[in-house]
Amino acid sequence: MQFPAPTDMDLAIGYKGQIVSCEDALLVPWGDDRDQQICHVTDPKTGRLIFRHINLCDLPQNEYAARSLNGPRERLRGTYILAGYLSAHLGHCLVGTISSLWPLSQLEGQIDGIVSFRITASPRQVEDRNEAAVAEILRSLGIHLPIFTVRQPTQVDRLILAEKGIGSYKLARGSSYYHRFMRQRLSLSDEELGKKARTKLYITRSQLQVQRRGIVGEAAIDRTFAAAGYEVVAPEKLPLSEQIAKYQTADAIVGLDGTPFHLIPSVCPTDAKIAIIRRRFAKSQNLDGVDFAGQFEAATGTAPTDIDCINGEWRPVETAKASPHIAVLDFEKVYQGLVAGGFLDTTSELHFPSSEEIQSQLDEAAIRIGAGYEFVDFRFSDVA
Repeated sequence: MQFPAPTDMDLAIGYKGQIVSCEDALLVPWGDDRDQQICHVTDPKTGRLIFRHINLCDLPQNEYAARSLNGPRERLRGTYILAGYLSAHLGHCLVGTISSLWPLSQLEGQIDGIVSFRITASPRQVEDRNEAAVAEILRSLGIHLPIFTVRQPTQVDRLILAEKGIGSYKLARGSSYYHRFMRQRLSLSDEELGKKARTKLYITRSQLQVQRRGIVGEAAIDRTFAAAGYEVVAPEKLPLSEQIAKYQTADAIVGLDGTPFHLIPSVCPTDAKIAIIRRRFAKSQNLDGVDFAGQFEAATGTAPTDIDCINGEWRPVETAKASPHIAVLDFEKVYQGLVAGGFLDTTSELHFPSSEEIQSQLDEAAIRIGAGYEFVDFRFSDVA
């Protein structure tokens, strides 16, 4: 069976296109000791670990694996493929759960189901909801296979394991075979696209809970794009199938960095113009683990316009909670970048947040997290 060969770019960034098939594979979930009892897959014929945590491997048995190899287990009959950790969060599902399912196009009709490890033990009803959410995402890809969450040692007649096709940091660009797998299932052909009306979209976060919106005053950007003829879309309000349908025919898409831009490279026309407005500063929020520009380059051949105009952040004080920072953008520079990129005209009606809007958002965020906010100015410090 022929699987897509890795390109020179794949090899340069660390992808190898590895696939392993194992008879009677033993899947063992996390144990109570998170440092030593790590989820893994053992090949009982060799006694060696062929998968550990999130990666393919070839390692000798450790104590946890040896004990599991001789203990009780469930049995799954048939051929299964191993997915990444089960996550109902769309972005995490796309770059985590689904990232190792790219061989499915070549295994059509040969796979009986999908198996996945859980990151942490959760109540059964939570795991059931996660499975249902992931199943919906998979259906959007035309994948109609049952999902089995590994909760105790489980032996599978035959297990297919593939390396992650997309990841974080060095691997955040994604492999050619992951992007091919996704676009073949989600994007429209040129013929199909030619029959559709093209649209312009602004992807807003302004209707999320206040502390998750990412920037101060995004409603003003909503008004600017609405006046410019864009459809303002709040993805979280729409079924996934409707989100995909909108992205499939878009001529231009603009939005703050976030989950939608993990999906859009797999869906949008290759000639669509994309602009991503940064809401996170790389140092302070670990954004260098994400490579939206690289994903678009690998999937569509064109990098998006990068709008990086963060002046500072409002950060919560006197709280131990991991609360999101709220960025303050230089709206003038944001609009200048959008005009230069051809997303707005020099005559576009530009809107700016009022002081009342800004204060209302900060007050609401403070109430939700139980702490006030303080402003950190990036322009005059290196605190970021």
